[in-house]
Amino acid sequence: MSDKQPIKFKDFDEALEELDIPDIVFMAKGVSYSLPGQISAKVVLKQMAFLTGADLDAQGIPEWLELLIGKENLNDMLDNGVSWQQVNDIAQWLLEQYGIAPDKELAEVLDKAVGEGGEEEDPK
Repeated sequence: MSDKQPIKFKDFDEALEELDIPDIVFMAKGVSYSLPGQISAKVVLKQMAFLTGADLDAQGIPEWLELLIGKENLNDMLDNGVSWQQVNDIAQWLLEQYGIAPDKELAEVLDKAVGEGGEEEDPK
C-alpha cells in the first residue's frame, strides 16, 4: 500500500452530521412513531427494483414497507389494527417528507393493492 496522501478527501459521515436533519414523526392508531430525517438508500433501491420493467412487482411492497417504516414500527402498526389505506397514506406521506414525490407507478401499485385488499370504502 502506498504512503501517498489522497489528493482530495471528503468525510461524508461528517457532512451528513452537519446537516442536522430532524426526525420525521407521525401518529397512527394513537401511537407516535419516529423515523430518521433522511431516507435510506436501501429503501430507494428496493423501490426502484420492484418498479423496474413492464410489470410492477407488487409482491415487493411488504419488504419495501418494512424498509421505509421500519420492521418493528410496521409490525406494531399492524398489531394495532391500522388499515391498508392508512399504511398506503403513511407511505406516500413519508415519501413526500423525504422529498421524493410518490412515483405515479408506485401510487398505482399501492392503490391497486388497496383495492384488492377487500377494504371497505371510506365513508367520506
